[in-house]
Amino acid sequence: MLIQAEMQHKNVVSLITTFATSAQIHMIMELMSHSLRQKMISEGALCEKDASWILHDATNGIAFCHLHGVLHRDLKPENITISDHGTAKITDFGLSTNTKGLTACGTEQYKAPEIWAHEEQTTSVDMWSLGCIMFEALTKRLTFPQAKTSDMIAAIDSAKVSYPHSLSNVSKDLIQKLIVRKGGSRLTASQVRHT
Repeated sequence: MLIQAEMQHKNVVSLITTFATSAQIHMIMELMSHSLRQKMISEGALCEKDASWILHDATNGIAFCHLHGVLHRDLKPENITISDHGTAKITDFGLSTNTKGLTACGTEQYKAPEIWAHEEQTTSVDMWSLGCIMFEALTKRLTFPQAKTSDMIAAIDSAKVSYPHSLSNVSKDLIQKLIVRKGGSRLTASQVRHT
């Protein structure tokens, strides 16, 4: 909750206030229209133009977090929200940390290989997730669709993705620079912003 309050940026959902009752802590957040997941459900695979502005905004928010030493660690289509004015913002900092982590956390389909391997986590884990989100937004397919968790983990560890022919070379090239086994070889949020 504290990390969310500190992340004041146009592409991060604002935490307005918090209050506690005897049984719960409540957070009042900036009102958003819908999530990227809801947009994908209602519209199907996004065209590159739509995916581009959403991922540009999300990357701006991610870059801001990384600049301030924050790893989100649970980026997924549900955690990228869109305002009525068409601005995309990241939300849900429940698993975020402002230190390099070792804790295995996140949503299975978007977890970087180093999380599965219990290796040190850096900002590159968020960039892996962004690559998976981009692939899914453009294809309406999971990046790693294996039914068995063990098969999915093996596919994630090898970073082998089956790209459809309909995906443009520009999009494929960017995704391939994000879904890379070694975190240090992935593009940073700042680099993605300038591609």
